[in-house]
Amino acid sequence: MKNIKICILNDYDTIPVSIILPEDIYNNLSAKTFEETQNKIKYLSPIIENLSHQAFIERNKVAWNTVQNLLFYLNYNDITRKNRVQDFTPVIELILRKIILDQEIKTIPTAILDCKDNFSPESAVQEMMDKANSHRINYHPLLAHMSENGLSKKAVLHFISNYYVNNRLFHLFIVTLSLFTPLEHRTELANNFYDELGSGDNSMAHPKLFLKNFDTLGRPNEILPFAESLHLANAKTYAAYLSGDHYYGMGGFGFLELTMPEQMKKILKGFTKSGLPKKDLEFWEIHITVDLEHGKTWFREMLDLVKTPEQAIKCLQSGIRLLEARATMFDGIWHIIQSEKI
Repeated sequence: MKNIKICILNDYDTIPVSIILPEDIYNNLSAKTFEETQNKIKYLSPIIENLSHQAFIERNKVAWNTVQNLLFYLNYNDITRKNRVQDFTPVIELILRKIILDQEIKTIPTAILDCKDNFSPESAVQEMMDKANSHRINYHPLLAHMSENGLSKKAVLHFISNYYVNNRLFHLFIVTLSLFTPLEHRTELANNFYDELGSGDNSMAHPKLFLKNFDTLGRPNEILPFAESLHLANAKTYAAYLSGDHYYGMGGFGFLELTMPEQMKKILKGFTKSGLPKKDLEFWEIHITVDLEHGKTWFREMLDLVKTPEQAIKCLQSGIRLLEARATMFDGIWHIIQSEKI
């Protein structure tokens, strides 16, 4: 299947980010009439069904990589509302994405809440905190290697480039999560969003602040992210936007925020040992402090949010899924570093 490169992220003061899509699929995603839409859905559906089955059921890595690129493309168009009413293209995209997600969801392990039979909100939240803090993300070999030895320039560029793809979208995840979160729980989401946008200082907005990581190394002309990085963004999109379940969304991002400060400390230490000057690393220093408070806040919200075991399980399910997706992104970076000996 012939592939085509599409520049998908290229707005404001940014680094262009491109993804790779099968040309035949990409060329059949748009339609001007209802009849054309029906025909293209009929043509593409079995292709996507087979590709998704290979990716998630057969665990074919090439198919999985292709699906993550395609899913990211569909998610980005939707979450940024690109050309949603000009033609029938969104109809095709929504149907194809549903086919992909139906296959993926079958393969996600079910979360087990140990305190289900002796439930209380306090015991459930404490169990979730314990499971977040014991997840493999906290002991990932990439972070251990970074903090102990630093990384080469090429490895640092791999790391920050792939991290950047997710960082650029994080504030949008917070906003979209608020769309279906009850009013009484939107305040902390608003506070988090305000922090992400630099607390009123546009120059300190986190997507812009992150770019300082490239000041000494030099910005690449283009980023072609690993599929593992796109997978993390796709998992976040589902939790924050597609699930439509605020328990699932709050749990997922609560787990991420809770575990972030310790990861940030290791990353900061690793980049310092890699030779990056302190002035380039402001993003990580700020987040060690900010995310420490965010993590506490998100879990305080969950304490008020979960009233039943079923609600707690939704939080737990998403939390473990997003931590695993983040660990998978680190897996991808670590694999390249080891395989290329960089």
